[in-house]
Parts: sequence; C-alpha cells; structure tokens
Amino acid sequence: MATEQPQLFLLHFAGGNCYSFQFLKNIVPQQISFLPLELP
Repeated sequence: MATEQPQLFLLHFAGGNCYSFQFLKNIVPQQISFLPLELP
C-alpha cells in the first residue's frame, strides 16, 4: 500500500495567474505535492 503524500490544494479564479503558486515551491517542503485547481 502506497504511503500518502501531503497535498496542497490551491484554488484560484479564472482570469487569475495560474502560476502564482510557483513561489510557494521555494517555501513549502518538497514532499508536498501541489494541485492547482481553477474555479470558473
């Protein structure tokens, strides 16, 4: 059974900068997977 990896869900609204989460990768530990979600 695979071990669960911490996940960080990032919500943003359409028309926003979908790459605004990139700066977090320098702050948050590498073990956390990023899952950006776009809201209509």
